[in-house]
Amino acid sequence: MIHTIKSLVAGGLLLATTGCATTDTGRAIALLEEDRDQEALVYLERSAQAGSKYAALLASFLYLSGDQIPADFDSAEKYLKLARSLEDVHQGQVIDYFTVLAESQWMFYDGDPANDETAANLLRSDNYADYAPALRLLGTAYGFGIGVERNHRLSKLLYERAIEHDDGSTAKSHYAWWLVAHPDENYRNPPHSQRLLNEIMTDSEWPDHPIDYKITAAIFAANGDFDQALHYQGEGIQRLKVLEDNSANFHRQLASYRCLERAYGHRIAWHYEPEDTPFDYHAITPCR
Repeated sequence: MIHTIKSLVAGGLLLATTGCATTDTGRAIALLEEDRDQEALVYLERSAQAGSKYAALLASFLYLSGDQIPADFDSAEKYLKLARSLEDVHQGQVIDYFTVLAESQWMFYDGDPANDETAANLLRSDNYADYAPALRLLGTAYGFGIGVERNHRLSKLLYERAIEHDDGSTAKSHYAWWLVAHPDENYRNPPHSQRLLNEIMTDSEWPDHPIDYKITAAIFAANGDFDQALHYQGEGIQRLKVLEDNSANFHRQLASYRCLERAYGHRIAWHYEPEDTPFDYHAITPCR
């Protein structure tokens, strides 16, 4: 999964904890911004148990992300259920939006196709027509035909709309990724992905995370520039190693990154295969 927690925090939820750096949730937010997810989770779990709906939702997302923390669906479900049982007394509409995103993502990842349509319907509400994280998730669902009838044109329109309503580069990076990583060549559009990347690279905070390097490498590879692909994939591996102490998922991630590096070394552009799903919480990147 593309790194989501930081974009969710930056996308408005951080405002909900401004001035609370001494609280467990505030400490967790600071650690998440430093890519110290494993340490942040300790504070989030403690804050959730003390009654913070926001912390419970963030903990659920961390367990679903499969990023620094190994994907753990049972724990993600546990904290989502806890969040459902808690009242929100501070964040209002922001936390409501976040709750719907958490519910929908959980249903997409739970392995039960019967829930996929419900997840998509939640995201299709007019309430979320301008909410970039929901638009991105729905764009992916339409791109793969999960919970909805596959519609590549609508998928791309949803991503373009997400870009319009995104304060940062997250929607662009998600869209650029699928324009080269989607299993259907009729969906892929490497030149447009390169144009998006050129815009993203003007962001002073890019690249920030190993996944940023991975996306960049995949785009260069899809456009035939394997030297640049190898450069950025190598940088991603080095960045990943920096985070090793804060990532219980390090060895699985490193194997995936190395696999992509080998593909680029053989001048092969990587993409998902038809049997792959973007909603497999066990998969880091299904590189073969």
